[in-house]
Amino acid sequence: MAGQPYWESPVEKQIREAQERGDFDNLPGAGKPLDLSDAGDPDWWLKRFAERENLDLGGALPGPLALRKEAAGY
Repeated sequence: MAGQPYWESPVEKQIREAQERGDFDNLPGAGKPLDLSDAGDPDWWLKRFAERENLDLGGALPGPLALRKEAAGY
C-alpha cells in the first residue's frame, strides 16, 4: 500500500482517492465563506433547503403560523 498510511480507515481512503481524482474540485461555493448568519435558528437547515429548492412553504404552514409569518412581513 504505497502512499497510504497504515492508520487510514476505508472511509479516509475513499476521501483521499476522491481528492486525488479531483471529485471535490470546482464545487459550488468553493472558496467562499460559509453563511453563518442564521446559525442560532434551529430551523436554519429547513429554511436553506426551501430556498435552495425554490419551495413555496406558505401553504405548508398551519393557519396560525401562516398568519404570524404574514404579520412579520409588515
